[in-house]
Amino acid sequence: MAKILVLDDESQWLELVRDKLLAMGHEVRTTADCLDALRQIEADLPDLAIIDLRMPVSGSTMLRAMREDWPELPVVMHTVYSGYRDAPSLNGIAGFAVKNPELTELIKVVENVLAQKQRCAETSST
Repeated sequence: MAKILVLDDESQWLELVRDKLLAMGHEVRTTADCLDALRQIEADLPDLAIIDLRMPVSGSTMLRAMREDWPELPVVMHTVYSGYRDAPSLNGIAGFAVKNPELTELIKVVENVLAQKQRCAETSST
């Protein structure tokens, strides 16, 4: 399964998302700190990053920082603010999910992004 990094400044969301992704068989790392997230990515590039939009350092700022060094890393923005779905500052994300306790939208987006990444890997290996 996939290696997924989850960045959110709210511990309850980190736990909820981590537990759900672990139950699906993924390897999950979590952090509430943006600098720690960048260090973790540098040390071991995940297959996917899920980041919250509204944190002390905004998700769009994190997205720009991640794009500089890891343009190929798929990023899913996870937020309670559905109005940002088409925000120009989020160009280049692999997916967008609105937070809900059941995580239904997030799980669907994660599955779609990972499936697309797998298809791309298979296409480039042939």
